[in-house]
Amino acid sequence: MENRIKEWRDRRKLTQEQLGQMVGSSGQQIYKLEKSQRSLKQYWLEKLALALQVEPHELLPQVKQAPGLSESQAFNLPYTNIDKTRIITDELVGERDLPVYGSASGGPGQMVISYDPIEYVRRPSILLHVRGGFAMYVIGDSMNPRYYTGDMILIHPTRPPRPQDFVLVVLQNGNHDSGEFEVMVKRLIKMDESKVSLEQFNPSDSFEIPRAHVQKVMKIVGSYDAL
Repeated sequence: MENRIKEWRDRRKLTQEQLGQMVGSSGQQIYKLEKSQRSLKQYWLEKLALALQVEPHELLPQVKQAPGLSESQAFNLPYTNIDKTRIITDELVGERDLPVYGSASGGPGQMVISYDPIEYVRRPSILLHVRGGFAMYVIGDSMNPRYYTGDMILIHPTRPPRPQDFVLVVLQNGNHDSGEFEVMVKRLIKMDESKVSLEQFNPSDSFEIPRAHVQKVMKIVGSYDAL
């Protein structure tokens, strides 16, 4: 499925070389991104959107609902063990432009997330017009009964988390070339310049991570089954 970089570049009457210069890159890089020879990660989405004066989601492929499918059927979930009846589409007000990132099992209580979208779903009101908002699937049982494997959680990347909020913690160790990072879904106890204190439910435990080992702490603002 083709992205819309070229469409917007043509509207702005820019060459690949001109757009490349605007984002600090090259025309060859823009060519590869337009042809999907390179992954359109969040880093490129934000830089290109700024240069083209659009919202990041406007550069993503236009995902159309298949004929004859109901709204709930059209989610096209990739995991066969997910109970699709739990996904409720009430209060979903945006276009089908919210990226859903894939995840896999990591270390104990951890997941590995890839910033390459595996699908796009309708944007809920809580993430409407939120730049960089995304969803991802939970893998593992460390936060049962709050979140189960297969739950699709919603992430607000810029809203500051507060103590007792559920958060997605992105760790520093990861493969930046492949765009894969180790993450944890936990509840925030507190965070300061030296450490991040977290809580998990299964098994019940609290622990601290040096702030230097943490890349981001992002607020979880809900999940599709809780809308």
